[in-house]
Amino acid sequence: MEQPTIEEKNVCPSVTIEEAFKVEDVKEAVLVESAVETTECKQGEKEGETTPLTTPERSGEPVSCDPLTEAPSFKEESYSVADLTDIEKKALESFRLKVEEAIKTKTFFKKPKKKIEEKLTADTPVAAEPGTPISVTTESSALQETEVNDRAIPVSVEQQVTPPPKEDVSVETTDDSSPVSEETDIKIDETPPAPVEGPKNFYIWGIPIHEGDDKTDALLLKFLKARNFKVDETVSMIKSTVKWRKDFGADAIEDEEIEGKEAFEKLAFFHGYDKEGHPVCYNRNFFQNKEVQEKSQFNKFLRWRVQMMEKSIKSHLDFAPGGVQSFIQVIDLQNSPGLLKSANGLRKFISLLQDNYPELAAKQIILNMPWYYYPVLYRKILSEPKMISAGPGKSTETLFKYISPEQVPVEYGGLARLNDTIFEGVEAPVTCLTLKAGETQAIELPIEEIGATLVWDISIVGGDVVYGEEFVPDTYTVIVQKPHKLPALTEPIRNSFKVEKPGKIVITIDNSASKKKKIVVYRSTITTIASA
Repeated sequence: MEQPTIEEKNVCPSVTIEEAFKVEDVKEAVLVESAVETTECKQGEKEGETTPLTTPERSGEPVSCDPLTEAPSFKEESYSVADLTDIEKKALESFRLKVEEAIKTKTFFKKPKKKIEEKLTADTPVAAEPGTPISVTTESSALQETEVNDRAIPVSVEQQVTPPPKEDVSVETTDDSSPVSEETDIKIDETPPAPVEGPKNFYIWGIPIHEGDDKTDALLLKFLKARNFKVDETVSMIKSTVKWRKDFGADAIEDEEIEGKEAFEKLAFFHGYDKEGHPVCYNRNFFQNKEVQEKSQFNKFLRWRVQMMEKSIKSHLDFAPGGVQSFIQVIDLQNSPGLLKSANGLRKFISLLQDNYPELAAKQIILNMPWYYYPVLYRKILSEPKMISAGPGKSTETLFKYISPEQVPVEYGGLARLNDTIFEGVEAPVTCLTLKAGETQAIELPIEEIGATLVWDISIVGGDVVYGEEFVPDTYTVIVQKPHKLPALTEPIRNSFKVEKPGKIVITIDNSASKKKKIVVYRSTITTIASA
């Protein structure tokens, strides 16, 4: 049976990410085909319809990347008080006051006593007033209550039993001290103990939660938005976060040496920015690393991941008005196991981020999502406006919608290479073109400077083409790379050629054997470096 193709979509209303991985939901994975067909919303119910990748009508002419890979535009959410509605402003003010009161009264970490007092009041019998007859209720066969009025016992203060008078006890003293008179005053030190000074403020990501500035407002608004401006829930959330940071040691974790961090650095890293200027964090290979999923190692991984978050927040984000205040999170689920195997660690990790780092993801892009995740995540997660999904084979195309190709790592089909010195600081715009099914195109890169080296990067999204390179001066042709078949999962190509005569590099891409269109992105620069 053919597996369903997973396209990038925004769908029906959802619940939290943590709830999506409950064990009972795994049963739905056996209903993939029916779930994929029936869980899509109707056209009118879609919250934010995603614009598909658009291509120009004509091909063969290089065009700018932006029209070709244009994504649905989204703005950084505003965390300025001036942009709030009246209701939201009132919620923010109420939130401020409750945080201030909890700090000043030193009750920030104390649980409310209201429910306990109500329970004690309900369970405590009310004493009868003096002179009030006592009612005795008995259970008869007819289940009737009878008040025994003829045996009522009046109770008065005078009838209360008084204890017998204490006997006088005389104590003989052997010293010459005078006896202590009953009327002697005993001085008692009534000086109250010095009050215990509590913290005058708490900090999250280095920002005070009380008596701060615009950054404090931005911080408080992130918590409010995470709880839909429900003030009481938000107060509980920020208290829990402050307590977690204290218990976990998050404020001092930046300088901590964490054992095994070399292995963890392969699981998550920051690279580049999206088209709106958000830093991009890639999360990958978590499920392939069995050691990390062991309890002892997983706890170390969590500490390292929190350390990474704390450092990245302070180095990449700016909570001042107009600053970039969130990341793009790319989550690669390639080679993921079944939901049951992945649920525990993934749920714990996501819950930690959700509860203690609210509203720090402008977008979350899930790549290589297995088909058996689809029935569960489709209904419960992917409907979130900030969630984007891409099935196998769609990862590069999806990333290019939100991140420019020169900012996407080569392992994801982009042109960015680690420690790249060739294109660093060089003006080398990226060009995109569309290769239709059954079509062949040639890209020409002219070079006139004798003795110079032409370096080029090229990525063919989807691969499965015949690719060749040659240098063409005025009268003859030099084969740079013979035409050969590129598999579908081929990393972007980088090559170079040092010229002895003016001419041009001609790159030929033959898509005649394929029934699918291909997207090609490339760039080039002239350098004096002999090799790339």
